[in-house]
Amino acid sequence: MNDVIFTDCIDGMKSIPNEIVDLIIADPPYNLSNNNLSFEEKKWNKVNESWDKLEDYDEFTYSWLFECHRILKDTGSIWVFGTRHNIHSVNLEMNKVGFSVINEVIWYKRNAFPNLTCRRLTESHETIIWASKSKNYRFNYQDVKADEFSDKKKDRQLRDVWDITIYKAEGNFGHPTQKPLTVLSRILKISGMKDGLCVIPFAGVGSECFAAKEYGMNYIGFETNEEYVKIALERLKNNE
Repeated sequence: MNDVIFTDCIDGMKSIPNEIVDLIIADPPYNLSNNNLSFEEKKWNKVNESWDKLEDYDEFTYSWLFECHRILKDTGSIWVFGTRHNIHSVNLEMNKVGFSVINEVIWYKRNAFPNLTCRRLTESHETIIWASKSKNYRFNYQDVKADEFSDKKKDRQLRDVWDITIYKAEGNFGHPTQKPLTVLSRILKISGMKDGLCVIPFAGVGSECFAAKEYGMNYIGFETNEEYVKIALERLKNNE
């Protein structure tokens, strides 16, 4: 509890009992570095990591989502980040394990990296799937509606297109797909539960764990890159 563990998330989640988790935030490998990318994508892609190269991505996705479904409470929900490279697989495998999609959120990034090849449209969004295993999932509707965000006024319903800039002030900890705390804190505002348990299957440098701690949730993160685990633990220690 309240730790980032150096292990594969599938093995790690197998040690968690059934239906005790309140929230899962997953930022899996997007498979951007795999050999099925075009020459232009390989040339200009910012992600070229060994952990992002998976031979059978669908099987891998099914395996970790299966464990997520098993450990999640009926009142809990799961959020999964993705791009065009992986989000269709995520959606399909979610359906296979028994998740139902609540919303598909489009995270619009105003300061997205420009398209340098001039051979395609500039990619300026990521997709975030919000799903649950039952109709009893937690939605902190009143809190979210009453709050004011950079792209939402007070007492207005939150829409499924989020206009959130990546703020450099949050710090870059060396992970190529590090998620901003502004996005993660919004997810927690929507689905979090004070003193509940949040599981982060792909902890990276600990941003999701950090956000969960700030919100008031307990957390368990899993990460296969030992250097990222060290960075995450240091960030969390400095936040004590």
